[in-house]
Amino acid sequence: MVVTVRAANVSDHQFLESMFVEAALWDPGTARQSLASLLRVPQLRPYFVDWGRPSDVALIASAAADRSVGAAWYRFFSPQEPGFGFMDQSIPELGIAVVKEWRGRSIGTTLLKELISTARTRGCSGLSLSVSAANPARRLYQRCGFSKVREAGSSWTMLARLP
Repeated sequence: MVVTVRAANVSDHQFLESMFVEAALWDPGTARQSLASLLRVPQLRPYFVDWGRPSDVALIASAAADRSVGAAWYRFFSPQEPGFGFMDQSIPELGIAVVKEWRGRSIGTTLLKELISTARTRGCSGLSLSVSAANPARRLYQRCGFSKVREAGSSWTMLARLP
């Protein structure tokens, strides 16, 4: 299986929305919700609203005749409206999701490594994220150089410094 990764474009907006939902509702025990209902949650709204600002970056993984199978993205937040994994306004927070049927095939690893490379090329000093300690993706983040910098309840804030 050949997986290709490319920069997202305007035609990927609907797929990105579906991946945002997957990332937010990563736990299979969580009831499915629409993006519209997630946008009504004040703590989640900053992750999705007005996607496509000049500083927003997203990558799409494609396989099997150009079928989109995953996405990774980052967004900058401010101290006035921080994300869960906020470190400071110069370090963007990332999100990642892979279509359920395509998980376990190293697509997440490929996407994350490409996103790290993209962030480094664009001059980011680091990438941050928030992840539940119970989320299996936590091990992927650790393998790719992220370290826990704080813990709040069942969530970890992780940071990878980009030299």
